[in-house]
Amino acid sequence: MEKNWIKYAFVFVGFCLIFVVLKCKSNPIITTDNTTSTEEKKIEESVFTDNLPSSFMDFYERFHNEESYQMEHILFPLKGQQQDGNTMEVTAVKWEEDQWVLHKPFNSHGGTFKREYSNFNGIIIEDISDSSGTFSMQRRYSQISGEWNLIYYSTFQMKPENNE
Repeated sequence: MEKNWIKYAFVFVGFCLIFVVLKCKSNPIITTDNTTSTEEKKIEESVFTDNLPSSFMDFYERFHNEESYQMEHILFPLKGQQQDGNTMEVTAVKWEEDQWVLHKPFNSHGGTFKREYSNFNGIIIEDISDSSGTFSMQRRYSQISGEWNLIYYSTFQMKPENNE
């Protein structure tokens, strides 16, 4: 039992380090001729636009590229969940404005991460996960007074293994 705990702790710490590195370095996918892959962009755009209002697409682009706009469009204190590094349990959390780490535009890092959207009665749910499905992140957006806002944020979490 203790070996599993240590294993999970190392995996969690390792993923947190990878997440920090990836979050700090969000470069677009580059082809050999140093241009952004248009095929990659087309795939992303088709996934991005399915069942999403055009006003949300405009908001999403601006939200991830303008720091002040992002801060103005988050419903603080922001509710969500995160995984406790010591107990590995998922706990409720509220992020405050002074502790917020700005979110950068999505980058699949060559297919390492995937992004999916759902639209439930005007609430847009964005799920981002690694290709193995071990780690995930969820953000929820809703219109408040006619403007889109981030209303929920769940950090990367290790999903439980089925064989234990």
